[in-house]
Amino acid sequence: MSSWSYRVVGAHKTYNDPREMMTDILTNVTMRTGVPEPSRLSYMNAFVKLLSRKDFKYEDLGYTAYDILYCFRPLCFLESVRIRNSIFRALRHFIKTEEHVDIFNKLKYDYLIAREVTAGGLQLCRRIIVVSPQKLTHAPVRAVVAFTHPSHTDNLQSAALALLAEIALLNADLFITCGGVSAIIRNLSCLKSPKMTEALLGSLLYLVNKPETRAKAGINLQCLTGSVYMDRGLNSKNNSTTESTVRWCTTAMVCLLRSWTGILHLCQGKRQAITSIVDSLYVTHLQKPILEVLYKLFDLTQPDWTDEITVALEAVHPSKWSDSFRIAEGFIAAEAQSLFPHLAKTRVNLIEVHRAFVLYLFLKANVLEAIVHVVVSDDTFLSVHATILLGELLHLVHTILPPELISLTPGLPNLLSYAVRGRPVNIVPQSTIFENEELPNNAYEELFGPGFTMDQSLLTNSDVEPSKEAQERALRAVCAMSYLHKRPPGPSLYLRHLISWIKSSESPLSEKPQPLAKHSPLSSCDESIKESGVLAERDPYTWNWDVIRAILKRHGETLRKTTDSNKKLFLRRLINFLLPVTGQYGRTELVSNRKSNNLLTLAGLDLISMLLLAPEESECEKLLFELLGGIRTQFLDLARCSTSRSAHDCHLSPINISNSLCQDYFLMVGHLSTSEQGRKALTTTGIYTQLLDLVASTNQDCYIKLIVSTMDFANDEQAKNILKKIFESKSISCRLYATKSLHAMMRIGVGHDRQLMSFLVGLIVDQLSDEDRNVAAVALNAIQEASHSKEYVEAIVEQRPCLMRHGDNGLLVLVRCLSTEEGFRRLHQANFVTAQLAKWGTHYNYRYVNIVEGLLASEGNQSTEVFLPPHLYQQLASHQTGLAMVLANDHVIKLVQVLEHGDCSTDEQILEMKAALYALSGIAGVMDINVLSSMIRIATHCLVYSLRAVAFTAISNVATSVQGEEKLKSLGWYSVKHDRHEMWPLVTPTEEDTPNIIFERNVVVRENKSPLFDLPEEDDNLEDIDKEEFFWGVPGGRTQRIRERRSATLPHSTTPSSYYHNRSYSESKAEHSDSSDYTNEHIVHYKSESGRKSRSNSYTDSSTSGDSTYGMRHYSVSDRVPTLSPIPSAGSLTAFNPQTTKRTSLTSNFSRSSLRGSRQSILRSLEQSSTFPLGLITYGDLLCSPSPRQKHTLNELQWSETPAIEEPDFSTLETSLIDTTSLQSNSNDGLDVPMPIYMGICLPAQIGCLFPKEEINLVKKHVSFISESLKVQGLQDLKNPSFHKEICFLGPQGCHNMMVNTSECEPSYLVEGDLELDKETLENDSVDSSMTDVQSFVDKPMPIIFKSRIVIRNELARMIEQLSNPILHKTCKQSLLQIKQAHGDLFQDICVFSDVCHILSTCQVRVASRDFVNKLFDSAFDEIWHDVAVYLKEHITY
Repeated sequence: MSSWSYRVVGAHKTYNDPREMMTDILTNVTMRTGVPEPSRLSYMNAFVKLLSRKDFKYEDLGYTAYDILYCFRPLCFLESVRIRNSIFRALRHFIKTEEHVDIFNKLKYDYLIAREVTAGGLQLCRRIIVVSPQKLTHAPVRAVVAFTHPSHTDNLQSAALALLAEIALLNADLFITCGGVSAIIRNLSCLKSPKMTEALLGSLLYLVNKPETRAKAGINLQCLTGSVYMDRGLNSKNNSTTESTVRWCTTAMVCLLRSWTGILHLCQGKRQAITSIVDSLYVTHLQKPILEVLYKLFDLTQPDWTDEITVALEAVHPSKWSDSFRIAEGFIAAEAQSLFPHLAKTRVNLIEVHRAFVLYLFLKANVLEAIVHVVVSDDTFLSVHATILLGELLHLVHTILPPELISLTPGLPNLLSYAVRGRPVNIVPQSTIFENEELPNNAYEELFGPGFTMDQSLLTNSDVEPSKEAQERALRAVCAMSYLHKRPPGPSLYLRHLISWIKSSESPLSEKPQPLAKHSPLSSCDESIKESGVLAERDPYTWNWDVIRAILKRHGETLRKTTDSNKKLFLRRLINFLLPVTGQYGRTELVSNRKSNNLLTLAGLDLISMLLLAPEESECEKLLFELLGGIRTQFLDLARCSTSRSAHDCHLSPINISNSLCQDYFLMVGHLSTSEQGRKALTTTGIYTQLLDLVASTNQDCYIKLIVSTMDFANDEQAKNILKKIFESKSISCRLYATKSLHAMMRIGVGHDRQLMSFLVGLIVDQLSDEDRNVAAVALNAIQEASHSKEYVEAIVEQRPCLMRHGDNGLLVLVRCLSTEEGFRRLHQANFVTAQLAKWGTHYNYRYVNIVEGLLASEGNQSTEVFLPPHLYQQLASHQTGLAMVLANDHVIKLVQVLEHGDCSTDEQILEMKAALYALSGIAGVMDINVLSSMIRIATHCLVYSLRAVAFTAISNVATSVQGEEKLKSLGWYSVKHDRHEMWPLVTPTEEDTPNIIFERNVVVRENKSPLFDLPEEDDNLEDIDKEEFFWGVPGGRTQRIRERRSATLPHSTTPSSYYHNRSYSESKAEHSDSSDYTNEHIVHYKSESGRKSRSNSYTDSSTSGDSTYGMRHYSVSDRVPTLSPIPSAGSLTAFNPQTTKRTSLTSNFSRSSLRGSRQSILRSLEQSSTFPLGLITYGDLLCSPSPRQKHTLNELQWSETPAIEEPDFSTLETSLIDTTSLQSNSNDGLDVPMPIYMGICLPAQIGCLFPKEEINLVKKHVSFISESLKVQGLQDLKNPSFHKEICFLGPQGCHNMMVNTSECEPSYLVEGDLELDKETLENDSVDSSMTDVQSFVDKPMPIIFKSRIVIRNELARMIEQLSNPILHKTCKQSLLQIKQAHGDLFQDICVFSDVCHILSTCQVRVASRDFVNKLFDSAFDEIWHDVAVYLKEHITY
């Protein structure tokens, strides 16, 4: 071994043997006197360096772990905090095993840590809970709990709270016993960081998750959602206290509601916590913080704090400019990622599922009506804020909630009533909409308090006087919401250009110019040129650029063929303005509002497009080449720059590129690359060559960003060569942005062009092997997202990437490739499928659970897109061959058994349950219905809250397929039946739902007209309607459209026609999804003859999704699932064989006459309340109730990790070995694959079934657990000699002064006289503060009250224990000081000190009292030093 050396103060020592070095360290640090503090610190630093050496071994020290720790212990009794921290630091590096922790506890280091909380002590405790969390003792934890009391302020409080949070996760019993729960709850209002609040609440929610720790802890966090804390903060006179209190309250609410465990905990019983949050919106000073909670909870963009609705609308606009879109930041790649949706349109979004659940819950609590109340409030700022929130929530209701469970126009009747009458309309709370909901008989009592009835509500609201101010605010809100979620006016010019060539538009970038008549009645070319001001004004910025664009569009042919001097001068001046050498266009500074800048660039693009069509060798062609020649010169200057410094001297310098319009010269070049004439012009002028030289020589990524974002890679081979050259660049930032741009292009959609798609996917696959890890990670992320689209998966399979080197993410991409038949054939030929089935069955199903939870932990708070990773079983089930392999797998059968038995008492069993839920969710749609029943049983009855959440997610995954949706519907769960790319989905009534629709065309709902609106009645003549032409793909013609428009936004006196979509004035045609993913084989487009029903009749609608014929998607499920009656029966819920079951015709259990009678009886009951708006009747009001579910209990399945071996993928397969005919689907032809076509959100009709029942006797269980823990600690065993030896610092072999009444142990301590205890002094709890000072009692006579030392120690122990009593602690302090005066030697006894430390480890004593006790024991305990010196002489080695 090499030489060992270290430096001590004033000397440098070198040793050849670490044993000699260790001996010297121990000899010097254990000396009681003669060694100064700096020297001791140097010795301890040398010991830490010794432990940190790579070649260090414990055997080389020559001493055992016990020897070293025993010799270091006396240093902890010194007063110097620096020395104690150095000892704790050395121990932190020394402790590596549980054996070391046992020695640590045996030598009572825990008492020494608890003596005073220091940074070194906290770090040492963290080390112990890492090595062996169950062996951490009570003493340091109780000291930390006392240290974190809000009355005590210290810089280490945050670190102490972090330690408590870790202990809660790793040793819950110790945390609960020592009072950690109350310590964290007390400190929530004192935290300054929202992340700290989330971390501490997360530790408490961890305890709430399991029934065992839930009963022990007795946690009730519902108080955090009440307004009592906010009231206290908002009524405070201190503004800083007010802001901090409100901030932590809102953070705590959002944290609880974003967690599945938190929401289940808050909603147990009658869900009063959610109701209290909604009710807070009716309290004026609580409206703002609660609105902020709702914005954060649903991840909505908060508008600026303004009273102008237009400013607020601009702030929340989807296409609002962001600083991340600048060329110096993410540029077009970031803009495309922000504006375009994720490609996973039929994948379960874990965040979205939770958001839908919480939104449905708040809807049941009438949150929309409460927001309407804020909208019409007197505070204009709050009204604007609430208006935006109302519109956003209505849009969420429309897109992520099943239509069967919600109202078609939630929240709008009150708002419209305010807009028309200036006062609200009376409605029945939505919580009463389901008859089987477990709610109070009177829902109004839950909302407004005991004794409040519906009649009182009607009376109260009817007495409200109309308010013009409220009416104006309601009208403004209605108008403002009509602008929300409309089609954005347009992204940046660069992104529009990128979209144009990707979508192969005829006129890229060309906006429709404003008609010339808008600017001038003149129409001739000459008069228009005069109107533009180009000839009359020298300043180009005074020209009318709208007129110029109109001239170039309308009179292009005239300008190209003209010989008129004015027209030539007109073109010349435009070219001179654009030329880089003139410095006019290129030096124009960019402004925040780029509308004026874009107008100049669009005019330049129109000019180039017009000149391109000029004949060869014409004046127009010369002008075009002159402009391109000037641009080429600038590119040439850049290519000649060999350093970044010289690049800043060019006209196209990075600074000018970032701040001026010279960057748009690249856009002009890209515009030319989109046409054949333009590419020819670029080749002629040599611009392609200059661009190649530029990308090869530059190290400035701004030029790479502009080139990648503007060139047309679909049709331009030269552009493809430039892109390949970019990926060969040595600049990491250039390759990184190019990879991000390809990712953005795939998100925009290149699936229609297979050649372009293969080219882009090939480049991204090549970047997986990039030498820079960041570039490879971005490429892998792009491949992962692309794998959610069928077209991209096929392209990935063609590239045959080597993905196994990329860990779990690469494996999951390969698993996704199994969903296509070609990918399955190739990977099966490489033995990938067989190997993965064995791997997933043995251990990777459990690894999958950790992957999902890791995604939530790392991105849950930062992103709104956390998609469920692809699972092997679900991907194989995408075709019949793979599905047959999965269903025949033995591991799948075992997972079904785990699901049925449902044991969840240990962590291993919980992991097994989660793995079974995730694994079977992808194939449950074609399995026995009992599998789904087991999932629902877990989601509704499991005692582990996290398992309920996983079961809920698994059910949502089942709902992505038609088969799963049908089965879930039969069990009382309703799904969202559209994919994620449909922003304005239509509700298509199925055959099962047709008899249950409440409205008919010829049924009059009630005779009396609504008191809210008085409109003339119209007769619905079915015969006339049948004769009308189709209008927008629905029967009814223009007459029907007018009638629909009149009834779309206002309640009508007659019922609207069945199944028709009532379009509002604000609706516009939306984009149709361009990629169909995996649904082509199962979707038939047809023109609906039965009409359709919109999911929203409100002003918030802006569009409906569809193509030019407005055809609707019909998902054919024939020959797939058994017939399900509208009313569940035993026959409809029986298991079926997916290989043999065929679909039969639907039959209804109701006759038509009985159905009509039931509808009329319901309508008559609704007429009794003349103010009840029919818009609140939901689509599923008359649907059947789900059958009752039986309660099952939730088998231990042993699993082990298989040894790591090289696994096959595409790279292990040779193309010549692929047999495309050996794996034909020749078996199990009757199997119906569960193809995902829906977004994956499913909710029960009875939301109350998801919440646990309110637990009783929590406090009693908590107290019982604490009492049992204290008994185990042995507080009453101090008089037991054997117990005392265990807790004493001297150890079992030492000479002890034990607290026993025998003469053998200690002599009687007799005093002169017999005096009694001064009871008046002990019982007086109002002792003066000066009496607590030790020095104040020095000169006062001490009454002689004890006869023996035993009585003194008994009294001392009792006083220490009663320090935890807030009433007696001052009296106890006084008594301790009296004992200190009379018997000072007692406080220098190590045995007494050991007893006191044990008492403090069992009681909740505040930090001030702990410090007081430590000051009483101000001795260094010489016997400890003496024992160590003797021990070291006996065991010293050389």
